[in-house]
Amino acid sequence: MRFVWKIIFCSLLTSLLPLLSTSVIAQDASCRYRITNEWNSGYIATITISNQSTTSVSNWSVNWEYQANRISNLWSAMLSGNNPYTAQSLSWNGTIAPGASVEFGFQVDKNGGAAERPVVSGEICNTSSSSSYTSSSHTSSSTASFSSSSADYGSCPFTGVECVSLSGSWEYICAPGCTSQGPAPCISANMCRTYGNSSSITSSSPASSSEASSSEASSVTNSTGSSSSLAMCPFTGYECQDINGSWMYICAPGCTSQGNAPCGPISQCRFNISSSSGISSSHSSSSSSSPSLKNLAGFPIGVAVSAGSETNSIFRNDGGIDRTLIQQHFSQLTAGNIMKMSYLHPSENTYTFEHADQLVNFALENNISIHGHTLIWHSDYQIPTWMKNYTGDYATLLQEHVQNITSYYAGRVVSWDVVNEAFADDGDSNAINGYRNSLWYQKLGPGYIEQAFIAADAADPVADLYYNDYNLEGGQQKFDYVLAMVDDFKARDIPIDGVGFQMHINIEWPSESQIKNAFQQVVNRGLKVKITELDIPVNTYANPDKYQTFTAEAAERQKDKYREVVAAYLDVVPPELRGGITVWGLYDSDSWLIDLHGRPDWPLLFNDLRQAKPAFDGFVEGLSD
Repeated sequence: MRFVWKIIFCSLLTSLLPLLSTSVIAQDASCRYRITNEWNSGYIATITISNQSTTSVSNWSVNWEYQANRISNLWSAMLSGNNPYTAQSLSWNGTIAPGASVEFGFQVDKNGGAAERPVVSGEICNTSSSSSYTSSSHTSSSTASFSSSSADYGSCPFTGVECVSLSGSWEYICAPGCTSQGPAPCISANMCRTYGNSSSITSSSPASSSEASSSEASSVTNSTGSSSSLAMCPFTGYECQDINGSWMYICAPGCTSQGNAPCGPISQCRFNISSSSGISSSHSSSSSSSPSLKNLAGFPIGVAVSAGSETNSIFRNDGGIDRTLIQQHFSQLTAGNIMKMSYLHPSENTYTFEHADQLVNFALENNISIHGHTLIWHSDYQIPTWMKNYTGDYATLLQEHVQNITSYYAGRVVSWDVVNEAFADDGDSNAINGYRNSLWYQKLGPGYIEQAFIAADAADPVADLYYNDYNLEGGQQKFDYVLAMVDDFKARDIPIDGVGFQMHINIEWPSESQIKNAFQQVVNRGLKVKITELDIPVNTYANPDKYQTFTAEAAERQKDKYREVVAAYLDVVPPELRGGITVWGLYDSDSWLIDLHGRPDWPLLFNDLRQAKPAFDGFVEGLSD
């Protein structure tokens, strides 16, 4: 699961403010700043406001300020100010019920600095005793620092054990009898998002923040500089089968025991995590006992991963559990971010391959292929500043960029998304003859697409070259423009090997017949079909709040949709044109959709305990149909 070592939280007051009007602003809420995805020039962050009072609050607003960072985009709140910033509630999220949370997100430009984690303040936040927490995680000796008006934490140490709450926010889990983790507020286990009934918890990897070995030590340092030992580690009941098949309890960070019971680090687990104190594994199964996906298919079965210095990198200290899961089930990897333009080509004469090389080398060492994503993309945050300001010959820039990267990985990367999302969505008023009005289009016109394919083919004539896009499978006019481009390329012998269907769909859309028809259109042209970014959320645009917990009904509907997609692929696409199926993320909270929509969802094959879900079974059934 994701680790939250740097948080902003607000302590509880002993009494509530008098209720002066119907718009209640209670100083009894935690206001938490959290970075969820980071790249070299910026990051995505969220602020979560959790109402810890017994009364609803409304019309909230919060404030924060950076030293160098600046906000470039914000959603699910109304933004005002230009550092310091103020975010105010919208009509649909202005009221926070007791025990509930509201979260909004934003994109931040580092502006030449490092990612900052400012203090969040506001009338709703209890700033008189709010805490600022930072931790140097992934080290053999980590020290957590707290600034607080009170150093009385009782007998409940900070453990780092956390989950996604019922409202979709990340929270620390209270040990039995505790109301905090050290100075950090926490929630009871039955407030965690569950895969069964509300009285049994399958949290989002409740113990996976445990990367400490039995020899590691942690300390809590209060504002006076004194230190209290974390030797008193409560019994939580979190356990797993270790790599030898024996059951063991899982150590929290800095712990060598659970209560009086010995424990081991989560890196020694074999995924099937349960609890003697009530963790439910309903709607999931142990991935160690599940059939290997890659062994069921005669084509690549891939997964998109975080790598390098990203928060969820599979190479983080406790990433062994993810790497083992990858080795078990997947025959291809796609870098979610680190092989995009701003990562590989941050300045005109500089290419940075270190992080991508680490991923490619890991793949090759484990007989896993790499699909490159992506050489050319319109997205503003992934176009380096130097490209935006470039005054030279743009055609030469594009050619050198594509050829230098493609030739560097020739023989090691088997396929590329050469151009990503060049066509506009239906109804886009800025579209030009169907094309997205991107920087590349503005500089070079529609010809930039073919120029990129020609350059990639010249640098590596063996690699498969794909045009990749979303919303191609539901009968949109956008797909017609893509097919017209393909027909034109084929008529003029422009090198292209296939079309990538991102397939960011949902349990209700598109229909099976629409999916099959879209695949067939590409097959008819003799090109490969590759599902490049598959995820299937259970909440839809039409019904965004239907599932607040992952119910048995939601799990079954998702399973059916995964089976339908995979079966349609095998039914329509002949073996020689199957480029493969890639799932866009390894486990549910690893999905980009959670932060994009700001609501709970469970779109992937594995839950946060790395257990196979019914969706996995549907995928298997689709391969077997």
